[in-house]
Amino acid sequence: MAILPVTYRTDYQQSPAGSGQPRPGSAVFYPSTEAVNKEVAGLNTAATNLQAALKNFAQGGLLDTLYEISPTDSVYNFKLLSATDRLVSAYNQTNEALQSYGYLNSEGAKLLQQVQAVLQGPAAAKFESIGLTLDQATGNMKFSERRFREAAAEEPAAVRQLLAGDRSLVPVLNSVVQSVVAKQAKYYFNSSFVTYV
Repeated sequence: MAILPVTYRTDYQQSPAGSGQPRPGSAVFYPSTEAVNKEVAGLNTAATNLQAALKNFAQGGLLDTLYEISPTDSVYNFKLLSATDRLVSAYNQTNEALQSYGYLNSEGAKLLQQVQAVLQGPAAAKFESIGLTLDQATGNMKFSERRFREAAAEEPAAVRQLLAGDRSLVPVLNSVVQSVVAKQAKYYFNSSFVTYV
């Protein structure tokens, strides 16, 4: 368990009930601004990397074009494999960063739950059949290139649907990235918290 740098104040006066102010005998802890800013910057970097990896799956992008030409073509399969590997790496970087942060609030802690629910939900066996699973201990994605390559060659439409279909992996990851970008990463971190002593 990490010890987090904080400053605190205990010099509060009596506050009216329900005023939202700390009461006597309480301490308000203010996380180190430098430490919080470092975590915010880390989340911004992870979200940017995830966003870049997701661009490979954009509608009308290169993968869509190659799929329309020939979904069983080796060039398409190679590009899809590379794009999926990059996406898994970016997701894992984001997951590991979130798990290492000490100042995440409850919203920040829940950022990847939707993604994990997709991988563990009703389609879990289908994701496993294409080589994508979720490590229960770490929350990271595991990626079997061999299984993915075989599935993409045999059933390109099914693989495409699992990755980019409605409410599947890519749209849910896009939602996470858009949430971080729209709310700004600082939204997901505690600025202060009260404890009663």
